Amino acid sequence: MIVVIDFDGTLCEHAFPEVGAIKPGAAEAVRKLKAAGFHIIVSSCRNNSRLFPAANDRDRYLLEVRRFLEQHAIPFDEIDAGENGKTYGHFYVDDRAIGFRDNWPDIAAFLLGHREDPIPDLVPMGEPPEKILARKNGGG
Repeated sequence: MIVVIDFDGTLCEHAFPEVGAIKPGAAEAVRKLKAAGFHIIVSSCRNNSRLFPAANDRDRYLLEVRRFLEQHAIPFDEIDAGENGKTYGHFYVDDRAIGFRDNWPDIAAFLLGHREDPIPDLVPMGEPPEKILARKNGGG
């Protein structure tokens, strides 16, 4: 099984262009996944050519990702920089993800309700958008 894990905001706190502090439990969880046989791909858009036109900047940011993973003993099989399109995975772990469960109306309502937020409320794992909207609107 392949799991693709986002870097900024998922393995470490958002602090770009710096590398943020490690997220609590991240290293331990990834170690368990690797020990269970998962193929681990760490995904980052730190090399985005629209943000960093100089190749040496892109290389430096990806090297910082590698150093962070090694410093915290986070196992990985690949670091994906998105240069070949979306990376294939059986599962994706990302702080900006919205879980899809054939719930398009709820997703649209959630996104429309957050279109002005620079960084929307994060979606807790497994919590569907309709529950988040209800909580945000004082319903639970």
